[in-house]
Amino acid sequence: MQPLRRIASLAVIMNFFSFPSVKVIVRQLLAQRPVSSPTISQTPQERFSYLYSPDCSSTFYTSTTINMAQVHQDIHGSVRSDGDVTIDKTPNMNGVDVESLIKTVEAVTNDPPLGSFEFRCSTQWKEGAVVESTFTGHKQNGVNSDRQAPHRWGGDEPIALLGKGFYQGPTDTLLHSMGHCLTVTLAYHGSVKGIPISKIVVDSSGIVNLEGFLGLNSRVRPGFKHIHMQVSIESPATAEEVADLFNYAQGLSPVVQSVRNSVPIKFNFNVENNGAPAYSEDDKDRHGVSYEGLINTVEAAKSDPNNVKAKFFARTEWCGGAQVKSTFEKCEIPANSGHFHFRDEPLVLVADEPAVLLGKDSGPGPTETMLHGVGNCISVCQSYHAGVRGIPVEDFKLDFHGDVDLQGFMDLNDQVRRGYKSITVHGYARAGGQTDEELLEFYKQMPNMSPVCDTVRNPVHITFGLNHSGAAATTAQPDQ
Repeated sequence: MQPLRRIASLAVIMNFFSFPSVKVIVRQLLAQRPVSSPTISQTPQERFSYLYSPDCSSTFYTSTTINMAQVHQDIHGSVRSDGDVTIDKTPNMNGVDVESLIKTVEAVTNDPPLGSFEFRCSTQWKEGAVVESTFTGHKQNGVNSDRQAPHRWGGDEPIALLGKGFYQGPTDTLLHSMGHCLTVTLAYHGSVKGIPISKIVVDSSGIVNLEGFLGLNSRVRPGFKHIHMQVSIESPATAEEVADLFNYAQGLSPVVQSVRNSVPIKFNFNVENNGAPAYSEDDKDRHGVSYEGLINTVEAAKSDPNNVKAKFFARTEWCGGAQVKSTFEKCEIPANSGHFHFRDEPLVLVADEPAVLLGKDSGPGPTETMLHGVGNCISVCQSYHAGVRGIPVEDFKLDFHGDVDLQGFMDLNDQVRRGYKSITVHGYARAGGQTDEELLEFYKQMPNMSPVCDTVRNPVHITFGLNHSGAAATTAQPDQ
């Protein structure tokens, strides 16, 4: 029996509704958040200033080595004859409030629907490759929980891929989401196992062949075929304990499992024809995209497909508990050529989990940012392909709703899918240059061209590597 499941079975079940109001907790946490969120109108310097996070080491939590027997004793204290529990003290390991974590598991064990979450994200296209996504909150067991101040993330493409380079790209975001989710899984389950962790760094990378995105080769899938995650963990625990935790966490991480397996995504598009005329050959700027750049990219791919193989990178550093910062500083085009395209400044984003999932809500969670990655990518697809086809786009928006049952993350039920069960997307577009029927068909095809959407909808081979306290890297076998 695994850690969270074992504790849930041994512990006295507590009444979930006796917990402090989640809304009260959120209000308390929001009072400590930055005053504003980045907006498209800010300058790059203002955006970077907001997004940059102080050194994670300042938020690390000190952990002491304790065994599981001691964890049980510390958490559950003494059990009175009437069944009530007296908590003598609350251990805080890996930045995780273990008492609250155990209570959450107990509540879901007692009432499984409490593990059902609906995460949402709304992605608004701005121009070219630029989008802004809003994360307003979630539902738990059908009960809505809105943030008082929604989180907002921008999205873009690097200049090498015809973007403005203001924000991370959609492939960057997906790699971040995977690294964030794996890190949270390691920290939470490590705290229950009694494994103290002082540092986690995840370096994620993968190659996308843009022939698929460009629609030049039907045999090439648009998304990642393989993603590698190299993880460094510093812990006083033994190598065997860390390796066991690492292999266990891979199989429970909702985002990693969503990418490793396939997630059904259902799209509904409402397309409005604004009657605008199609672009002419003289229109070089097409809703923020360089027409010449698009044509040159297509020609480069036709001359040598290796020209459009791109490798993306993300480094995710754990900041304690559920908080991480991810850094994006480069991409490599062509992939494995040694030709790196560096940002003027590394872009750093802070992410977290909501209070109900024991985070500080200092940023969106990994299940939320994964939806943003899909939304950003489809937005880029419609913008670039519309530019090539002469379709003037006035507006484009995607609203995501995805269902996750966290019984899988908690390892409480082997029959529960460990990742997104399904994602529903409602899309709205306003464009011209073609007939109503042609525009609707165009937008229906865009998810099929999207690298990140393809990555989520179809299985991806994920490999892992592990460094423990600076030891030589070892390859960890994925837990299916």
